[in-house]
Amino acid sequence: MSASNTRTPSNADVPHFDLVCALDDTDSPTEVTVFARDSLETLATEWITIDVDHAVPVDEIR
Repeated sequence: MSASNTRTPSNADVPHFDLVCALDDTDSPTEVTVFARDSLETLATEWITIDVDHAVPVDEIR
């Protein structure tokens, strides 16, 4: 790929989600848990955990 085809996403290009993530182990994570930032009262029932190998960086979401 040439440099002219390389695209670095700007903040406007990246979707915004009001979510927070937590890792099971900060040094060598195997799972990431995602939940709404302001959902402490529903945190016990409204979250999703995925295997790190299947997680996708926000700038790669289409």
